[in-house]
Amino acid sequence: MEGYYDPHFGQHYYVPGVYLGSEEYYLVRNASQFHKTASIKISADTGQKYTRELFATLPGRSKETIIIDSHTDGATWVQENGVAGLLALAKYFAAQPMSSPDRAKTLKFAFTSGHLTYSRDGSIPYAKKLDEEYDNGDNSLVIVLEHMGAREILPSPAPKGQYGRVLNFTGRSESTLWSVGPTNAVVDLVSAAIKERNLDGFIVTPGNPPKNTSQIPYYASQGGIGTTYHDYLIPTTSIISGPWSL
Repeated sequence: MEGYYDPHFGQHYYVPGVYLGSEEYYLVRNASQFHKTASIKISADTGQKYTRELFATLPGRSKETIIIDSHTDGATWVQENGVAGLLALAKYFAAQPMSSPDRAKTLKFAFTSGHLTYSRDGSIPYAKKLDEEYDNGDNSLVIVLEHMGAREILPSPAPKGQYGRVLNFTGRSESTLWSVGPTNAVVDLVSAAIKERNLDGFIVTPGNPPKNTSQIPYYASQGGIGTTYHDYLIPTTSIISGPWSL
């Protein structure tokens, strides 16, 4: 599938490979039965590159800080639209007077990059920095936004005479995981917000997979980059949907 690529962990593979659509898959499979051959050639330039990140601070009445983060790179737009959420929140809170309850705490907005390389994800060094600062009591919570507002797409059998399946919108929201960690106050606030706004398709959970008391933290993942902060034991809540593009 031209233009799509998977996340990787820093290993550069020199064996060429391609994704095949359903029709192409059957074409290649059938050709192999007749011992036909083909070649794959990938032309690409490789090298070291730097990516830009942006960190902005909106001062509040106290130094106690809430960090709001999203990554700026994705293979599809829905995978990087958390940035739109960060900008909307920054615009809203910046418009509130300093006397407003919304300005009681300082807000930091983190636009990190390198997410799809994983091994170079910008949230990793930033989480380390926040962890070092956590004991002074300034950083109280990290909020992560990813893959928001996705509409559900499900496969159905392809029309007669075509291979495979086709994708269709169902009219519902894509299932969205809202991980809240073990902090009861965050659990209560998130649950109340979802009920008040009558949001559909949301799953509120401490994390995933199921609780494992032999490790710290008990829940190994928050489904996305929220996991990075969660692993450093910083109170974290994260929103991530599961679009078909994943």
